[in-house]
Amino acid sequence: MKKCTLFSAILLFAGSHASAQFMHSLGGGFNVLTHKVDVTTSYFPLIVERKSESLYHGSVDYFPRYNLTQNSKSSLSIGLPVSLGLGSADNGYSSGLYFAGDVSLGAYFNSGLKSSEENESKFGYFLGAGFSYGHVGIYLDEGTVNVNTYGPMVNAGLRFPFKTRAITVSFFLRRGIETDKFTSYGLKLLEDF
Repeated sequence: MKKCTLFSAILLFAGSHASAQFMHSLGGGFNVLTHKVDVTTSYFPLIVERKSESLYHGSVDYFPRYNLTQNSKSSLSIGLPVSLGLGSADNGYSSGLYFAGDVSLGAYFNSGLKSSEENESKFGYFLGAGFSYGHVGIYLDEGTVNVNTYGPMVNAGLRFPFKTRAITVSFFLRRGIETDKFTSYGLKLLEDF
């Protein structure tokens, strides 16, 4: 019954749509990549503690999306957010730089401002979910460490008018399902075109 109701709602929404359109945003963000590691704090007696390690970096973000269906108030879209960042790494023994890249594929519900090109409401928002892949290359004094992380992600944001365009403030979260289970989250500030 729930599947039938959801399917009917999608058909009703799709029936009232205008032509599909491409939209995109560009901006920057602040991101955190964190995970838990086992650290030996004593060898006799052997004591191993679980501690959190985090990397922080700024990023340049591009968020293209394609509205599959839309009406005067909202739209459903497929988005492919891309983020590239650079940060400083310090593990207490050595320091260096790291590069971070992230790409996600998600489905999004957009409402209000910039849900479509024609929607000029005073406020808007979006909610999305999908799958994300990230790569981090850490360049320390004693060598290079490469980390690949992937998992489900959620992305949500608020849109506000700015001159003839809109500004989006969004939050991103990915929970890694790989062995190391890295968690990545960030706050983005984007201009919608």
